[in-house]
Amino acid sequence: MKCRRCGFENVDNADFCCHCGEDLRQMNRLEYQNNLRDPNEQMNQNYQQNFNYQQNQSFRQEQNFRQGMNYNAKDGGEDGMAVASMVCGICALLMMCCVPYFTLVMAILGLVFGILSLKKKPGNGMALTGVITSCISLAFSVIGILMGLSLLLNV
Repeated sequence: MKCRRCGFENVDNADFCCHCGEDLRQMNRLEYQNNLRDPNEQMNQNYQQNFNYQQNQSFRQEQNFRQGMNYNAKDGGEDGMAVASMVCGICALLMMCCVPYFTLVMAILGLVFGILSLKKKPGNGMALTGVITSCISLAFSVIGILMGLSLLLNV
């Protein structure tokens, strides 16, 4: 707010001018009353501020989304191995009781993919899940194959 006496630019809610000490409270009241006289202008200003805020928010969200896409594009190879490891491990677990040789192949593939992915990026949760599920299904597959062979040999 500009002082009428000296022209100094004060903060909007100042009671007195910081330069000359002029009483600005009456000016504040007049400004407040002027704002009340034209409610449409005040409403338009509020609408414009809200609209600008929403545009800025959606722009920031789009920027964050694009940055996330760029980040994933850089690390796509490592994550691909981790996903392959996890899928192979889960498939091996699901097929463990039905197709033991398929389980053996899938478990070995899941183990290899998981170890390769963990070497490139340690602490990757999907790769670790793939290694664990592959080890479990590999152990049960080997035990199942050995039990089947022992049954065939004893008959």
